[in-house]
Amino acid sequence: MRRRGVRRYIAARVTLVFVWLLDRLPLGAARWLALGVGRAAYLIIPRLRRTGFSNLDLVYGDGLSRPEKARRLKQCVDNICIVAAEFSRIKRLRGRFLDKYVTIRGADRLPRDRGAIIIGGHQANWEWLAPALANKGMKVAEVVRPLSDPVLNDYVDKTRRAGGIVTIPKEGAAHEVAQYLREGYHVGILVDQSPRENGVPLRFLDRECWGTIGPVVLSRMTGAPIFGVFMQRGEDGRYELEILPEIALAGGKLSETIVENCQRCQDVVASGVERNPGQWLWLHRRWKSQPRLEREWQKRQEKE
Repeated sequence: MRRRGVRRYIAARVTLVFVWLLDRLPLGAARWLALGVGRAAYLIIPRLRRTGFSNLDLVYGDGLSRPEKARRLKQCVDNICIVAAEFSRIKRLRGRFLDKYVTIRGADRLPRDRGAIIIGGHQANWEWLAPALANKGMKVAEVVRPLSDPVLNDYVDKTRRAGGIVTIPKEGAAHEVAQYLREGYHVGILVDQSPRENGVPLRFLDRECWGTIGPVVLSRMTGAPIFGVFMQRGEDGRYELEILPEIALAGGKLSETIVENCQRCQDVVASGVERNPGQWLWLHRRWKSQPRLEREWQKRQEKE
């Protein structure tokens, strides 16, 4: 543990220096430098390839050739590098800079007189989603998972909030999120990762996994509608951000509809991955087994 802590400390400081350098370069040069580092990491860190290929094999099987899977995985790594290069630009994401790099479609679907839940995935530059909407005149908050290193987490959180949003730590966030929804905020939640708690068995890209119950429970608590969001980057480096239609939820008791409604949310996010798979985070263990969640779900089923 002590050795791991030292490695994390060093990695965090190297990351801060690297981000500081990227912030001082023109955006094009920052992207180029980050891509170079990422492509080197792809070659020298076996875990990146192992996790990525495992996910791609699970989802596509023999329907996608090995070279095509490698191409898609390299696109994923490139996308992460571009997100890193652009992260510090969150504080500039307004006015002409915002209009130059982000086109927003479907914003009129969001209610102006009450709060809403916006769900998405780690697609394209997910870090620009919330500040792009905030700097178009909306009250926006987002649920975030704090980083383990306090100095790095402080930098990341300050940068996110510099984009005009409120950040809500993920652990125990339900009541705080509900309060912001009641105050008319649009709250963003990324739902495409395997949850550590409060999960239900679902399917993502037609493969079994666990998914969060958060958005559905919050919608039931507050009456806030749920909207999906899709983002993709074009070859010219510009983004298109689209607010999708409201997700229709099944009525009835929460305990009886929770799986169906959570599945509807996952399907919306998965459809975005299918539209542009090369810009999704294939390096996350989305379909890993969750023994604790399995035990909790089994007990819940037996009780009901």
